[in-house]
Amino acid sequence: MYIEGKIVDLTERIEEGMPFYPSDPRPELIQFKSLDIDGYNVKQIVIGTHSGTHVDAPIHALKNGIGIDKMDPMACSGEAEVLDVSYEREVKPDLLTKDLRGKVVLFYTGSNDEWKPGWSMSSFSYLGVETAKRLVSIGPRAIGIDSPSVEGPYTGRDVHTALLTNGIPIVENISGSLKALLGKDFYFLCLFLPIKDGDGSPARAMAFLR
Repeated sequence: MYIEGKIVDLTERIEEGMPFYPSDPRPELIQFKSLDIDGYNVKQIVIGTHSGTHVDAPIHALKNGIGIDKMDPMACSGEAEVLDVSYEREVKPDLLTKDLRGKVVLFYTGSNDEWKPGWSMSSFSYLGVETAKRLVSIGPRAIGIDSPSVEGPYTGRDVHTALLTNGIPIVENISGSLKALLGKDFYFLCLFLPIKDGDGSPARAMAFLR
């Protein structure tokens, strides 16, 4: 979504029936208080730390990793580049041909073009293990992807481990609006909640166009 032509919102909406990873808690939005009965509205939100657009903290995959409350609030923000890998199911290392050191590297796979209530998330694009190793050698500030996980469905945790061990935070479930940023010059802002010892957090992600 564009706002005044300068901002692209890259966050998936939190709502009843939203997609969630099959092994994660089912998200719920409950009307806890209502204006008609209580004089004010309050919703109760039940959601896993890795549902919707979210950030993975090191403790998500590393036994001695830090929680998200210990992370630099700007760890996932910075000058960014979108790579078009929409024709790949597994993103291979030979696609990393640009100078990406110090940048937030965002992968547009097209996976979340399918995002809608009820989507099962049974098939989506992901990073190969060798791609993760190549990213470590390049040294990006952070990486993000418009799919539920940097890892293929039930393929293990090697990609998470490689990135998080080397201080590269991960943003997952960026919205399909990422496609609008291909070839654009922009700053990526992604802020997360300081959940105590949190393994992850829902996040608000957006791009500021030059």
